[in-house]
Formats: sequence, C-alpha cells, structure tokens
Amino acid sequence: MCVSVCSTDTDRELEIVREKALEAGAFTAEVCSHWAQGGAGAVRLADAVIAASKQPSHFQFLYDLDVCTYCSP
Repeated sequence: MCVSVCSTDTDRELEIVREKALEAGAFTAEVCSHWAQGGAGAVRLADAVIAASKQPSHFQFLYDLDVCTYCSP
C-alpha cells in the first residue's frame, strides 16, 4: 500500500494510516512523496512492490478464460 504524503500531513497522521493499513492486512504500507519528488519519492514503494511480488501466491482468474470472448485470439 502507498500512503501518499500531502504537504499538510503530520508524521503522526501518516503513522496512523500506516498502522491501520497493516492492521487491515496490507503487505506493507510505504509513505511516499512521489507527487513532490517524482520517481525518487516512490523508490520505497517500488521496492515494496518487488518484495510483494516474490511472496507465494494463489492467483486464479475469477472467470473461465475459455468462455471469455475478448480473452481469446
């Protein structure tokens, strides 16, 4: 999860959002300032996405791909 920082946010407010996200089951909750710093402000989020993608997954489609008319070539 990305917690986007606004100029009026306090450190305590950001920490509360992080805590609540983690309590709700988020893999992580990274505070990011990409709106102000561009890519440099999203490096921690990118690292978290990479780490999450390496975790075991039980991915499955919600529908049968054989019956999806726009999924087939």
